[in-house]
Amino acid sequence: MVAYTFHPGYRMYRTAQCMNDARRAWREYARQAQNAGASIHTEETVSSSSKKDFSPRADIARDDHNIYLFVEIPGMGKDDITVSYNNEDRFLVVRGEKKAHGNVEGVKTLRSERQFGSFERKFKLSGDVNINAEAINATFENGVLTITLPKIQHKTTTIPIV
Repeated sequence: MVAYTFHPGYRMYRTAQCMNDARRAWREYARQAQNAGASIHTEETVSSSSKKDFSPRADIARDDHNIYLFVEIPGMGKDDITVSYNNEDRFLVVRGEKKAHGNVEGVKTLRSERQFGSFERKFKLSGDVNINAEAINATFENGVLTITLPKIQHKTTTIPIV
């Protein structure tokens, strides 16, 4: 017959060890994702006039020639949105204000789930990507702002030795 002894500290030690392993794995995943071609990092600034914060969601994609931003901004017109890019600090900034629509006279609002207010999204381009600032294109259709940032293509030329 084998006698087992209970050590309460051992169970806590194993739990802490598992948590450290999970943190280490998450840090490694984040490092690999950053190094695997993530060329844009985001920041958000929200100033909301409603109970909920309003910050439009964005998708980022890229190919060999361009970086694409798809910013979902339903209920706004293109005149309510500004897009700017600064080559010096490498920030693309999307600003706007979604205004609340007036209430209909004599109608009581029972529930309001829509979000209103001003917002600012900053997208920081990493140093390994060069953008042609004069060729940036922005279109707004069906509540989606599409921004195309063309990359500057560096061509390698072979120099003959004479």
